[in-house]
This record gives sequence, structure tokens and C-alpha cells, in this order.
Amino acid sequence: FTDDIASELGIEYQKDMIAIHSQRLSDVMPKNQLYSRGAYFIFNMDYQDWYWDLGLREDRGTVISKAQTYKSLLAYKLTSNWKFKTSLSTGYKAPT
Repeated sequence: FTDDIASELGIEYQKDMIAIHSQRLSDVMPKNQLYSRGAYFIFNMDYQDWYWDLGLREDRGTVISKAQTYKSLLAYKLTSNWKFKTSLSTGYKAPT
């Protein structure tokens, strides 16, 4: 049925110690720590002249409680030099 299928599953974790000079921020982060963790899944499939890519991700952390993002891409190879692609995705910008 398919020429090629691939998938990837992963997790990420990051923890930072910070110095807080504001009472307002120390109420939110009492341990002077920032952390973020994420989990993701990527799936892609090649079938004849078609290509499909799907990605899902969830992030949680100190500053952002929860963010879910996704992407989907579909492509069709018209000729050896031309390809038609369409995609849809979401995203978020982490506070800095």
C-alpha cells in the first residue's frame, strides 16, 4: 500500500533557576524556577506521487500552563520539477 512510512515520538524537558526581584513574580514562581516540558508525535507517509506529514505537540510549563499545536501537510508530485503543496498549522510564541 505505501512506499514509505515513518513516525517519531519524543519528549523534552528544561528547567532553569532564575533570580526574581519582584514580589509579583515571586508569587507566581515561589521556588525561583522556570520549567517547560513537551511531548510530540510526527508521522509521514509517501505513496506513489503523494506525500502526507502530520505533527502533534503539547507543551506545559511555569509561564504557559498548556499549549497544543499541530501541523498537516499534503503534497502531490506533478512532474519531476513541479510539486503542489498545501498545509495547515497552529503555533504559539512562548513568553520571554
